[in-house]
Amino acid sequence: MHSGAYEHAHDLHYPPPPWSCCYKLPIGLGDMTDWASRSRQDMLGGGRGKPHAPYLAATSLTVLKPRFKRALWPLVERLARSGVTANQVTVLSLLGSLAVGVTLGLGGADQPSLYVLLPIWLLTRMAFATIDGTLANDFGQKSRLGGILNELGDVLSDIALYMPLAFVVPFPPAWLSLVVVLAVGTELVGMAGPWLGASRRCEGPFGKSDRTLAFGAIGAWLSVCGSLPAAAGLLMPVFAILLMATIANRLRFAMAEAKAKNEERPQGE
Repeated sequence: MHSGAYEHAHDLHYPPPPWSCCYKLPIGLGDMTDWASRSRQDMLGGGRGKPHAPYLAATSLTVLKPRFKRALWPLVERLARSGVTANQVTVLSLLGSLAVGVTLGLGGADQPSLYVLLPIWLLTRMAFATIDGTLANDFGQKSRLGGILNELGDVLSDIALYMPLAFVVPFPPAWLSLVVVLAVGTELVGMAGPWLGASRRCEGPFGKSDRTLAFGAIGAWLSVCGSLPAAAGLLMPVFAILLMATIANRLRFAMAEAKAKNEERPQGE
């Protein structure tokens, strides 16, 4: 692509693939306004393709994603001009998550100050996800391999970054493990949307960006205070409940979308 094409790349509208990550969804102010309008219709029973009470599946992604994209757009343009690809950013993000996870797993329990890495890297990872998503969506770099790398990288990164907390008091290892399993489950259910005849689902209330904020806050507290209060042990059961609600929301939204598409399909097809 010649240099002039980059100046107009943001005018191109590539259809998002079914495997596109939550962070890669092209969400802007207009999309947020449209989402809010359709949500009001759904609450009144007039929406199509969504179940009632969509506010129960609200996620911080709707607010964070467009802001990240606007802030990082100049950097993404420079990276695209220099030949950096979305897949390279995805792989770098995964390697960074594995490195941070290993560091926390080996030394975090004895040196809580190391947990300062968790909020820093979680925010960095979100920025990386926005960068690779923008490169893919707005600079024509979408590919099947990229979609697979993205989804696999998200799952492996969640495991690597959250499992070290199993060694932190007062988190019971069994509860922390359940939370990690459910976190992986939310992404698998989200990916299952296309198999059900819907799009890739990214509903909340405890999606990827929400988990970033929650676990980042835990890491920040540990790095500053050195330990967690005993009451923090209740966080993992709460997270587990929120994750189960997220799985349920993604399933019901996928089924509602698939049903709406089937109803709109002309008979005989």
